[in-house]
Amino acid sequence: LMGRAIQEELSLSFALEHMVNLALRVPFEETGFTVQLSPQTLERSEPGQKGVDLLICDSENLIYLGIDVKLRAGHSSYQRDGYGWNPGVLSPYIYLALGNFVVNMREQQNISVREWLKRYAIPKIGSTGKIPQLDLFRSYLIGRIERSISGSLERLRDPYNNDERPIGFPRTAQELTIMEEKLSIMQSLFFDLRQV
Repeated sequence: LMGRAIQEELSLSFALEHMVNLALRVPFEETGFTVQLSPQTLERSEPGQKGVDLLICDSENLIYLGIDVKLRAGHSSYQRDGYGWNPGVLSPYIYLALGNFVVNMREQQNISVREWLKRYAIPKIGSTGKIPQLDLFRSYLIGRIERSISGSLERLRDPYNNDERPIGFPRTAQELTIMEEKLSIMQSLFFDLRQV
């Protein structure tokens, strides 16, 4: 029974990564950036590094942002998630906790992301090719990602952090500059996507 529960959790996590990828693919088409599933080498991280599930890259495949998708609920009252730095690919990443996403369906109100995946999204892909409430999910993702990026930039630019960098930030000035540039570009991109 325990093995079955773990298998279901892994299946839902995998499905959620793909849903995020599908939801972001269309709005990214006109931006010059792509969203893609992370290769196994980045999903299974090096010791001491976090793995990521999705990558946002430019047209030359330069990584601007990694996203570590989580099925659990986030606890921030600001509806944003944490961040970090991957020195191996010189890229910032964010956590994306989606357990707070709820959706209303005709049959039922306040459906959790887990139930939405199990009862609606996954079955409908197979039967109709359409994902119910995908636009709502996309809007939720874009807002949450933008708030997470903004929170990372606020922390990075905090004048009180000049002497000692918080956990999750690179240690060298050059890497800090790269992180700030990439996060600024991503913040602008997600701000624009939210306005559409």
